[in-house]
Amino acid sequence: SDYIGSIENFEKSNALCKELNTQVHICENNMYLGRNYESMGNNTKALEYYQEALKIGQELKREKLVMEATLYIGALYSDGINKKLGMDYLSKAAAGAEKIQDTSLLINAYTYIANNYYYDKNFVSALKMYEKTKILCKTHGSRNTYAGILGNMGNVFADIGNIDKGMELQFEAVGIFDKIGDKQGLTICYSAIGIDYLNMKQYNKALEYFNKSLVMAQEMQSWEDLIEIHENLSRLYEETKDYEKAY
Repeated sequence: SDYIGSIENFEKSNALCKELNTQVHICENNMYLGRNYESMGNNTKALEYYQEALKIGQELKREKLVMEATLYIGALYSDGINKKLGMDYLSKAAAGAEKIQDTSLLINAYTYIANNYYYDKNFVSALKMYEKTKILCKTHGSRNTYAGILGNMGNVFADIGNIDKGMELQFEAVGIFDKIGDKQGLTICYSAIGIDYLNMKQYNKALEYFNKSLVMAQEMQSWEDLIEIHENLSRLYEETKDYEKAY
């Protein structure tokens, strides 16, 4: 989760790749650069890199690279920018992953599609898609992807009023993220747990988890997470009538 260090090294790699004219590696690097910028909340820069990766993949006629770039563009658009366009890209990515039988890519496509349903508050469809993805993850997915699915399912259960089930899934995800040292995953889960405690009016516990999340988000310079955490802290202080801190 050292995004600045990661960007610096991928840019160095790209400079060498341009000298050697290894377009495949430039395409792959651009997708990683896009992911770094997206994690930092710079969606404009992220989209530039994803679109450049898509262009190179199409020129090389590398279907897997095209589908990966399509997936990332779809996920980015789905995150509040243009959900309809995002779902179009994600559906293309899922169909392409099925065609080339790439299970890892398919897991990611299903996850983002489920997220799209969640953003639209279509909780039944979201849970069905998350369950479908969870089954694939058990045999083919990485541990952090599996933990991410648990966290996402936790959000759905919390939103439909089953906070106990939601928190159970969040803590299970925390256990996995902690073992593999995934700071981004921990940041998101701690924030979600903080929201659950806030909704239950357990303000001291909510503050504890928001602060845990805040430290990690500051360390990673993850602006999108920082915005959300500060919004949640503002709500907490408002509810506890500490209006100066809320402001």
